[in-house]
Amino acid sequence: MLRRRLIQYLPHPEERGRHRVHHFEKDPEYFFPRLPMDAILVTSADSQLAAIARIKRLSRVAEKVSVRLVEALFHEIRAEARRLAATRPAVAGCRRPI
Repeated sequence: MLRRRLIQYLPHPEERGRHRVHHFEKDPEYFFPRLPMDAILVTSADSQLAAIARIKRLSRVAEKVSVRLVEALFHEIRAEARRLAATRPAVAGCRRPI
C-alpha cells in the first residue's frame, strides 16, 4: 500500500525510477510487501506528497549506531597500527631504503 502511494506521487521519474516502478509492478513480492513499517505520509492541501517520516524501533536504531561505531573504531585501530608499523624499523635501528 505505502509503495503504491509513493509511486503515485512520483512527478517525473528518471529512467532508473521508471525501471524500478516497472520492476515493482511486475514483481511486488521482491520489494518485501509484508515487511512491517511505521511511517507517516504528509500531503499538502492539493494532495501532493510533502514529506515522509519513518518511525524506527529503538533497537534498530541502536543496531545501526553500533555497526557505525565498530566501523569507526576499526578505521582508527588500523590507522594506529599502520603508524606503529611505520616506526618499527627506526626503533629496531634499521634504516629504510631510499
